[in-house]
Amino acid sequence: MGDDANAADHQTPASPPPGRDGVLAAVGPRLREVRRRNGMTLAELAERTGINESTLSRLEGGTRKPTLELLLPLAEVYAVPLDELVGAPRTGDPRIHLRPVTRDGLTYVPLSRPGGVQAHKLLIRPSPAGAEPTLRTHEGFEWLYVLAGRLRLILGERTLVLKSGEAAEFDTHVPHWLGPTTTARSNSSSSSATRVNGPICAPARGLCEDRRMTSREAAPVDHSPSTWQQPCPAPASAERSALIGALADRVLARGTARLLVGIDGFTAAGKTSFGHELAACVAESGRPVFRATLDDFKNPWKDRHLYDRESGEGYYRNAYDYEAAKRLLLDPFRSPEAASCALCSIDPLTQETHAAETTPLTRDAVLIVDGVFAFRPEIDAYWDFRVWLDVDAELSVRRGAVRDRNWAGSDAESIHRDRYLVAERLYLAEVDPLPGMDAIVDNTDFARPRLVEHG
Repeated sequence: MGDDANAADHQTPASPPPGRDGVLAAVGPRLREVRRRNGMTLAELAERTGINESTLSRLEGGTRKPTLELLLPLAEVYAVPLDELVGAPRTGDPRIHLRPVTRDGLTYVPLSRPGGVQAHKLLIRPSPAGAEPTLRTHEGFEWLYVLAGRLRLILGERTLVLKSGEAAEFDTHVPHWLGPTTTARSNSSSSSATRVNGPICAPARGLCEDRRMTSREAAPVDHSPSTWQQPCPAPASAERSALIGALADRVLARGTARLLVGIDGFTAAGKTSFGHELAACVAESGRPVFRATLDDFKNPWKDRHLYDRESGEGYYRNAYDYEAAKRLLLDPFRSPEAASCALCSIDPLTQETHAAETTPLTRDAVLIVDGVFAFRPEIDAYWDFRVWLDVDAELSVRRGAVRDRNWAGSDAESIHRDRYLVAERLYLAEVDPLPGMDAIVDNTDFARPRLVEHG
């Protein structure tokens, strides 16, 4: 065994895989092609990324080495994985790399590869006042399912309004149009749908139907207009449904006025999924629910050159815009007089601002917000109910690396270990949020979460 080890130490380093030089040489022209395909000038790209025009020009010309520090902001602006941005060879990964595209007021998130049957998730926002539908025809057959909100479908001379949970299918040779039911003046929230040609989290029907506390019908769950979305998981087990139902009862027991629920935990602890499930369960009681994530309230990426955001401490100190979260979301929700709030400040993927897109509030609404550092002193006083999802630090790194590999590539694990985990440990050391929790949930096993006793 010792001889084998020594031999391995002295082996000749492997040669670069064939074609690597060609891939690297093609990065510059590929970056120029992607920029032009997105209809952006060098000046516009410089403004959005914080990289000066000269550096961008040299990157595209091949005279500047494409480092990770330069490629990451480009990948975020273009909303493509790093591997696709640089044209890296395929590795056999079966996952679909989602690249949102906005066209005619609809944001399309591909759920299938080019060719064959095409599937998309659509995020549909209110139309500008006075906008008229334009009916189109094309080859194929279409199937769609409304995930959240309401969808207007015009099919020939018929106009239909589909609600969350309804589906439709039709021959696309028939003139058709689909879009929002309202205009931007109505302050309506977005809707979303899944569309297959060949609106965000599907409601968890059945998850809590046996736990309704009143005779009221189930209320809707309003989601952020951000394209940074995660689907609602299907019920994983009776144990999980029971635990979430019990927590929903505890939330509702806090009163009939507006309630704010914060969900925190290590990166990739399962906060967003848990928030979606809890929201669906609370909505079954008839209380309107609003879902938001702190990732939609980060400082703009283009300003990152003004501060450190890539180290662990820099991410903890500088990534989030708590003033925007308070002004747009938390203060209005806390104030009984406020009639609306914004569920998103800046879209993390497109970097578009949604601060002016407000959602009407009711007096009995429940807001459920997930995100790391949710109980920092800047916003801790807002919460009526606090949940901590507990997972081991190493499990957090492993889950996060798998989840984010399609945009961070081989650097995913180091980003989670050297940035996010370092930031979390600093947060725990400075804030010590766990003693203030109303519930700590061990979420190591998704199907079998358990409440943890704490003093």
